[in-house]
Amino acid sequence: MTASEATMGTEGGTTLVIGEALMDVVVTADGSREYPGGSPMNVSAGLALLEVPTTFLTRLGADDRGNRVRQRLDDAGVTLAAGSVDQLATSTATATIDASGAASYQFDVEWNLPPEVNPHGVKHLHFGSIAALLSPGAAKVEQWVEAVRASATVSYDPNIRPQFLADRHATLDAVRRHVSASDVVKASLEDVHWLCPGRTAAEVAVEWMSRGPSLVVVTDGANGAVAACTAGMVTIAALSVPVADTIGAGDAFMSGLIAALGERGYLGTGRALLKNIPLDIVTDVANSATLCAALTVGKSGATPPTLAELHAVNPA
Repeated sequence: MTASEATMGTEGGTTLVIGEALMDVVVTADGSREYPGGSPMNVSAGLALLEVPTTFLTRLGADDRGNRVRQRLDDAGVTLAAGSVDQLATSTATATIDASGAASYQFDVEWNLPPEVNPHGVKHLHFGSIAALLSPGAAKVEQWVEAVRASATVSYDPNIRPQFLADRHATLDAVRRHVSASDVVKASLEDVHWLCPGRTAAEVAVEWMSRGPSLVVVTDGANGAVAACTAGMVTIAALSVPVADTIGAGDAFMSGLIAALGERGYLGTGRALLKNIPLDIVTDVANSATLCAALTVGKSGATPPTLAELHAVNPA
């Protein structure tokens, strides 16, 4: 299956990821380097590499940068949803690194989606990051979530980027809506600190659970994660591994979590099961997600593991 534009309808249902794809541009005294990026794009690639049928709805330009992003998706086995390519330039995030190693950032992001919403064939929908908060596309993301919820499960990752968020009050309202509309929520401790200053990961996980999700996970890098469900809360230890860099670790955790839940029957028509997921299963799927993140930080860039790599480390 290639990343050429395609309609949805994979047998058994596809996991649909909605969100931004862009080109990360890193500028140093030695020149510049470009890498395909964007949290939702990384999640879609991570899912496909774990052999989860995955469709990605995004916005790319019909330009060289857009072609490189499409090649990245194609290499991973992601299907690009129809309408994801337009005639505007592909979005960029430019990081300029000075002599001390400090980075300054400049973003040129256009975000919109086609007006059509067709949830047919979607087993699970994942959304979040810039795309869930940046107009005009954010409103269309919410339309997709609303349309899909009747027949599919939903996961959300705030992945807060403050530089895009001029109106804090509106952002908090939107995040609350997204949490309430989701079955699974994964956030980083950095997200929690921005959204809920002065509160702990456990406190926020419990409060978000009360809004409707069946599972809330808050990650804290090398300090592990906490996961809350109806049955209670568990603490997940991080794995001690050599670190090349942490780029894409949170996205690999997200894709690993979705894949593990789906493999065990807790997504799609398994919403009722997810509502009563036992603590031992939560521990199991969170440990699998943690392993995906650990394998990612051991390699440079956002390079999530394949299913074969995951099984080589954890045959179970």
